[in-house]
Formats: sequence, structure tokens, C-alpha cells
Amino acid sequence: YVYGSKTEADFQSALRSARDLGIALQLTNFLRDVSEDQKRGRMYLPLEMLREHGIDELDTSDPRQHAALSSVVRHLASVAASYYASAHTGLEAFAPDCRLAIDACIKVYGRLNERIALNESAIRHRESVPLREKLQALPPSKYWRIPLAFLTK
Repeated sequence: YVYGSKTEADFQSALRSARDLGIALQLTNFLRDVSEDQKRGRMYLPLEMLREHGIDELDTSDPRQHAALSSVVRHLASVAASYYASAHTGLEAFAPDCRLAIDACIKVYGRLNERIALNESAIRHRESVPLREKLQALPPSKYWRIPLAFLTK
């Protein structure tokens, strides 16, 4: 499914919003997976920023790096938060039939980003958003679509 703009005149605004949301989502995904990525030999955090915080070689299992790494993560989460906010300001530029999905995405991933920033141990384990919080991102009229069996788990 391709999300479109409300009108042709709104296309550039919708495009900016979509771009900002894409950047925010990617930053959040990088921050969520720092430890897993390192175990796979990958690292998506800016080397210059790590070095500014005294980390020359990333090792998420080294407790001596946790405070500095958490500072880097909080900074990048703040950058992501500004992109989520920017994406949200452009929400009205999208066609009405896709705004709910985009808004839910901004809310759920924005909440994941907040949880990563607030939880220092998020650098060692994969943070997630509980189902209850995900459901809160949906308008009440959409709850009926969620199977009851899934909610009782």
C-alpha cells in the first residue's frame, strides 16, 4: 500500500513528513538493536560520537562503556524524537484513509524510542513496547479488530 497526499498541493509536505518518519524509524531501529548488531559484527552508531564519549571500540558487554554508550543512545533518541515530531506535524498532508496508520506508527515507535532513551539496560537487551501501549495508539473504534484470544495472552 502506498500512502498518498491529501491533495496534489500537499504532496511535498507529505513527502517531507514521510522522509522524517523514515529517518526516525531507522534511528530507533538502530538504537533498539545495538547489542544484537554488535554480536553480528555490525554497528550503526556514529564512530565520531562514540569517540567523543570515550569509546574507541564498541563492546556492549563491557560495563565500563555502559554510561558513555547510554549517553550516545539518549542523544540519538533525542534526534529521533525530533524527527517523529516533525513527521507528526505533516500528518494532515496525507490522505485521510492512511492517517490512522501513520499516526499509530509515530506513536508506537515514538514510545519505543522513549523507552530506549529512559532504560539504560536497553543497550544490552532488545527493548519493546507492551501490547497494551500499542493498543493505546489506536483509536477506540479500531479495538474490535483485535482478536480477543490475542488480548488474553
